[in-house]
Amino acid sequence: MDYQNGITVCVGNWGYYSEGYLHDARITLPKTEQEIKDFLEVNRLSDAQHEEIYISDYDEVPFGLDSLFTEHTHLDDLNLLAKQVSMAYPSDLEKVEAYVQAEDAPSTVLELMNLIEQADAIVEERPHSPAVLRKGGDGFDGR
Repeated sequence: MDYQNGITVCVGNWGYYSEGYLHDARITLPKTEQEIKDFLEVNRLSDAQHEEIYISDYDEVPFGLDSLFTEHTHLDDLNLLAKQVSMAYPSDLEKVEAYVQAEDAPSTVLELMNLIEQADAIVEERPHSPAVLRKGGDGFDGR
């Protein structure tokens, strides 16, 4: 997945959905807080009586973590993740992707963001082996 182009999601509104109306629209993150607020208002996804939004679809699930990215994932968390991955080195993102596929996947978006911040500590023990997270001095090797 090319994270330089952002993370595209489809956002819906629970209140309208429960009333029988489908209000949803796609947005590519990252965006500023004001851009998100404007997006929600323009697309009638948030108003005084209909504040609860959900993520109805992802163009691609980041890092292949289907269990982590659901309709209940917060838009603010996705926006922060999109900012982070758009600024990260592609080689660091490749290390993170290899790590989450070979090891225990993070259980929250926050854990994933922490893992991305620690990407420089992920090393391959030998060529074509699973990635391992190592931190100097504290003995943690991620296994």
